[in-house]
Amino acid sequence: MLFDAVTPIYFVAELPLRIFNQFDELFVSRLKLTRALEDQEKRNLLLSRIQQKYESLQKENTRMRKLLGSSSSRDEEVQIAEIVSVDLSRGSMNMVINKGVSDGVRFGNVVIDDAGVVGQVARAGTQTSLVLLITDKDHATPIQVRRNGLRAVAGGTGSLDYLILENLPVSSDLQVGDIVETSGLAGRFPYGYAVGTIVDIEKEQTSVFASVKLAPAAKLSQSRYLLILKDLQQNVESGRRQL
Repeated sequence: MLFDAVTPIYFVAELPLRIFNQFDELFVSRLKLTRALEDQEKRNLLLSRIQQKYESLQKENTRMRKLLGSSSSRDEEVQIAEIVSVDLSRGSMNMVINKGVSDGVRFGNVVIDDAGVVGQVARAGTQTSLVLLITDKDHATPIQVRRNGLRAVAGGTGSLDYLILENLPVSSDLQVGDIVETSGLAGRFPYGYAVGTIVDIEKEQTSVFASVKLAPAAKLSQSRYLLILKDLQQNVESGRRQL
């Protein structure tokens, strides 16, 4: 009876301690939960980085396959190079790649990406090389129209957006959308690589020649990796004017 009588008194006396302990346990639990959530967030961030790298590697692998496929079944040796820097200042259009003489690169080697002709090696150093883009105002590429075999020269304009087809009579059989490719003439650019697509044709009655604009096939402002072509039969002539 006495125990039953004093039990409520003990319960009331211990109530603040019990409440404090419960709050303490609750605080510790919430703190643990917060830390667990933070740890999970960090793990998710790390996994996200890995996932991004994985997706990037997948895309890079796809680009590599396309790049290597762009030169398959041809009488050329190829080498993959990575762009180090690009210079588009003062109308000069060139880039530096991470391959040079020590890698077998030589002056005049043609450079392409997975879509078309990028340019050619204008200067080969020991470990890096300077590539002159086909859009450089001093560059000229012997071409032919794929649809009908019409031959001409694609000249650079100093703009990444377009080239021009030079000295084509107004009577020339040309159409917007015609694909233009390397003709293989002059011995520098191998036959059959895409150079661009005709996007504009102007034929003035008072002019002897047509004004023809060509959008480059190569992704000159996007590509990261390029292929250096080493044509086994090419001679030492150059596609650049007074290169």
